Amino acid sequence: MSGRLKRFIRTITLIDLLKGLALTGSVWVRSIITPSQVLVTRPYPEVKRPAFPAFKGHHALLRKEDGSIRCVGCGICVGICPAKAISVYTEEGEHHEKVVSGYEINAFRCIYCGFCQEACPKDAIVLTRLYEMADYDDRGLYTWKMDRLLKVGDKKPLFRDEVDF
Repeated sequence: MSGRLKRFIRTITLIDLLKGLALTGSVWVRSIITPSQVLVTRPYPEVKRPAFPAFKGHHALLRKEDGSIRCVGCGICVGICPAKAISVYTEEGEHHEKVVSGYEINAFRCIYCGFCQEACPKDAIVLTRLYEMADYDDRGLYTWKMDRLLKVGDKKPLFRDEVDF
C-alpha cells in the first residue's frame, strides 16, 4: 500500500484517536488500582521540582567571614557581562580605599550566562538555583539592588530552592 492510502485508512478508521483514548484509559485504570504510584502532574506549590546542578538562577552577593561584602568594586563583572545588566557603584572610603556603595543587576537584561560568576576574582557574585522569580505587579522588582542580593547570599545552604523577599 502507498503512504497516501495508509494515511487515508487511518483517518477514516480513527486509529490514532483510539490509541490516544486507550492510553488515557490505561492511566486512569492504573490511578484507581495504585493511586500513589501514578503521578501524571506534580502538585507544584506543595511539591517543587529540584533544580538541575548546572542551573543558573537568581544572583547572590556573598559576605566574608567578618560579615563585610566580598565585592571590592573592581568592575570586572560589569565589563564581562555581554548584556550590560550589572552596575557597580563605588565610593572612596575613610582610608582612601574603594568601597562598594551599590550593586545592581537588571534581571530583564541578564541572560544568566554566568560570566560574572566566573570572572569575579573574589568570588563575590554567584548564580544560585533559585528559579521562582516571577512577579507581574511591579517591574521595579526586577532591578535587584545590593540589599536583595545580599539577602539571597545570606541564605544557607546557598543552592536552596526558596527565599522570602
